[in-house]
Amino acid sequence: MSSLMNMLQGAGGGQGLAQLGQQFGLDRAQVENLTSMLAPALGQATAAQARAGNDETVLRQIEGSGLAGLLDRPEAAADEGVRAQGESFLSSILDGGARGTLEARAAEQSSVSPDTVASFLPALAAMVQGAMQQQVPDDEITAERSRSGGLGDLLGGLSGQQQGGALGGLMNMLDQDNDGSPIDDVLGMFGRR
Repeated sequence: MSSLMNMLQGAGGGQGLAQLGQQFGLDRAQVENLTSMLAPALGQATAAQARAGNDETVLRQIEGSGLAGLLDRPEAAADEGVRAQGESFLSSILDGGARGTLEARAAEQSSVSPDTVASFLPALAAMVQGAMQQQVPDDEITAERSRSGGLGDLLGGLSGQQQGGALGGLMNMLDQDNDGSPIDDVLGMFGRR
């Protein structure tokens, strides 16, 4: 299973992030820098919802395939309707304070204006959601809902144990360094100055 960053970097034949960034006035280096900071943080926020026992919140965000096509046409993530879906995803995984902190730190560390980061984030969030939808078919989500352990099984994966199922696959995708845990991939990311 591909990692989240690999999927985003490969979007649109490898040119997708640059095409999306142009719509926000970002050059290739800026959009890649922002994506490398923001996308893992969004993945971690999704994982945090799972750890908190918000099973349905996570499953609803990855159910369906409405945004999966963004990996083929990433420039469409800048469309108003798609960005609205990204906003909904952000609201379900981040509270306002966490989102504000994420945007401010990303702006500071990337030297991109805070307004541009705030405009870009919902488009990127929609792409992250699309990547999750592409990797986790609805039949696996249905099986996850009926599993006796539910998201409790997912917690084993967060601590480094491998597991199957829809959310096991999702957690493997979010694991940036393939050590079995996505947690360490984001911890401290924005703490470095």
